[in-house]
Amino acid sequence: MTHNLQFLNEQTADQYQEMMEHNFLWPDWEPTVEMIDNGVIVPAEAFYDEVGNYRYRGGVLDAEGRFVKSSGLYKGLDYGKAPLSMAECPDVNPDDCTYIDETVVYYGCFIYHWGHFLFESTNRLWYYLRENCKAQGIRLVGIFLNNKPDGNFRLFHDLLGIGQDDLVFLNRPTRFRRVIVPRPSCMLSTARTVNFYYSQEFLIPFDAIQNSVPTSPSKKIYLTRTNLQMGNTIGEEEIEDNFRRNGFDIVSPENETLPKLVSLLKNAEVVAGLSGSNTHNLLFGGYGCKVIILNRMQSTNYPQELVHQARNIQAVYIDVYSTFMPATHGNGPFLVTVNEHLFNFQVSAGMLPYNFSSYIPTDIIVRYLQKWGVVYRNNPFAATALDKYYFKMNDFIEQVYSFFIKNEHGIQKPITRKKLRHLLWLHKHGLKRIYEMVNTDKSRLSDLNIIRYSYYFNEHWYRKKYMTRVKGVEPAAHYLYVGFKEGNDPSPRFSTSGYLNLYPDIREGGINPLWHYEKHGKYEGRQVVQSSKSIL
Repeated sequence: MTHNLQFLNEQTADQYQEMMEHNFLWPDWEPTVEMIDNGVIVPAEAFYDEVGNYRYRGGVLDAEGRFVKSSGLYKGLDYGKAPLSMAECPDVNPDDCTYIDETVVYYGCFIYHWGHFLFESTNRLWYYLRENCKAQGIRLVGIFLNNKPDGNFRLFHDLLGIGQDDLVFLNRPTRFRRVIVPRPSCMLSTARTVNFYYSQEFLIPFDAIQNSVPTSPSKKIYLTRTNLQMGNTIGEEEIEDNFRRNGFDIVSPENETLPKLVSLLKNAEVVAGLSGSNTHNLLFGGYGCKVIILNRMQSTNYPQELVHQARNIQAVYIDVYSTFMPATHGNGPFLVTVNEHLFNFQVSAGMLPYNFSSYIPTDIIVRYLQKWGVVYRNNPFAATALDKYYFKMNDFIEQVYSFFIKNEHGIQKPITRKKLRHLLWLHKHGLKRIYEMVNTDKSRLSDLNIIRYSYYFNEHWYRKKYMTRVKGVEPAAHYLYVGFKEGNDPSPRFSTSGYLNLYPDIREGGINPLWHYEKHGKYEGRQVVQSSKSIL
């Protein structure tokens, strides 16, 4: 399928071109089921595996206690144990299983996340609906993590005629006379690969819901994320206002009932929105509508392209992201603007580029940085990602400053060398403060990196004060191995002698005081002593 890619960054366009050359229709998929006599359905549980991946256990066991592979939740056709997969069951004592003398259809795992639910919790319903199991008195039995369906999740099933008595979620292992396990009709992947597939049977529940609701007269829709309580996107308000003033109806999917949302989408001629779960709702939309996908980050969005191919949707992808800190697809946060790409698209489409600016206001940047700190505090990703980026801190700083300079002053204003150096210094130490805030666990850092990235170490100040005659040695390494023994301070914020005098055990052990404070002292309640002999 061909889409308009002229409003993407060069690297993004190459990735999207590769993605669109992939045929998402599952090759050689057959609508098969497994009949498991005396099968046991085991509730789901989450765990971290031996390599640190967050995965699930649960599914179906056969009469001999063996895991039924087709009952799992996989990320790719290799059916491996990838993050967020379910490829095994917890240990079950057969004597502890409740027995129900009934034939049931295995629903799969209910995921309380709208996007994942649409792809991974609905992909076995094709059999239940096609075979009219309800009329035969056959129930659906599923497993869940943390939450059972409510709100629009519940309405999704109601619109299919699946009432609360027809769908049961288990809290304990239960053996049934027979468990029918339908083959999943959709497969996602965690990797940035083309391991995403759907079958025509996957669309059966979405077609049924679309046909069950009336059409609302709405031609142009913008699906906004601004009303999400736990939203992770900064700057969308300006984009939403832009589309409103261009005649788009603003719709918050989480504030609409599912029947109302489907009725709006099925008749829409143009649908726009930021990439993510909102635009996955086009599974309910009409065939062949035009779609404007505003990218929140550089990486490709394979599930969205799957939707487009399944519904014969012509899309234009537009990069509106200005995210300049490392982020993950699931956590964000994302910084978006009415930028040059959106400006150029709207001019070419006869729209007016309201709120366009060549730079981002400082208050928006501050909001983004604050959100970034909150998102990654105590998140294992923070240490991993920041170690990666800060390993080459100079390169990263240079990249980020090009962003800050443009947005702090605007592209039309001249920047003197003095101002540039001052901004560089401020931002460098601002980044180090963010690093200090989010990376509370420094156990994985090398000793040298602990000094490098400490808020209390000032490389420029240390070099100027103590290393005028020392060449070829990094200031952080000098302080770590030599400087503290000579009584040097890492910066005016931290007194080497003051810390050692306050804590004689550290002095007697010959331990670098700043290393000790960052590695152990702060968690033991020890205090920093500022230098009294130094000034900024």
